[in-house]
Amino acid sequence: MIFIIELIILLILDFQLGKLLIAKQNKSKTWLTNADQVTSFTAGDALFESMLTDMEKARNSIDLQFFIIRNDRIGNQFYSLLDKKQQEGVKVRVMTDWVGSFRFRGKWLKDKVLFRKSNPPIFPFFYHLQQRNHRKVLMIDEAISYVGGFNLGNEYVGKDNKLGMWRDYHLRFTGAITHVLKESFDIDWGRGNTANHRE
Repeated sequence: MIFIIELIILLILDFQLGKLLIAKQNKSKTWLTNADQVTSFTAGDALFESMLTDMEKARNSIDLQFFIIRNDRIGNQFYSLLDKKQQEGVKVRVMTDWVGSFRFRGKWLKDKVLFRKSNPPIFPFFYHLQQRNHRKVLMIDEAISYVGGFNLGNEYVGKDNKLGMWRDYHLRFTGAITHVLKESFDIDWGRGNTANHRE
């Protein structure tokens, strides 16, 4: 019984301290922006094909952030192209969530591009463990951006028998909104502290 009481007290203290620390670090902002063109996607096949086509044309930068990334056919298509673009001189940064992609190891990817897992558990442990970032964003040359609900994996193109055909929404933008998403990405990148050795 004493253990349970001590655990409850620890959880309350952890939560209160975490709340206080997060409030001090809060970098929330409000942006006013617009988009030149908007294209919507409701199926993973069309979305990933469009993303890969745009990434192939990248000349300066690719910033990619997904809550979940996989070591599977879809993921490997992206990673191979990212490696190729990095070798061509394009600055490539990949970010994923520590919990969402807990099982993703991908040392071969981490050795090729700038890679970071955001929101690793730190003290106060329990509070930070539930602070997840579910963003799914791709920015190319600060001119084209994607944002929406699809993660990066085979299950998002109907290749998972449990999930069946995944339905979600993702948007492709051109215009000033890409600068807003890039700034948001940069804030998240700065918060992550699990960077690879290439930085």
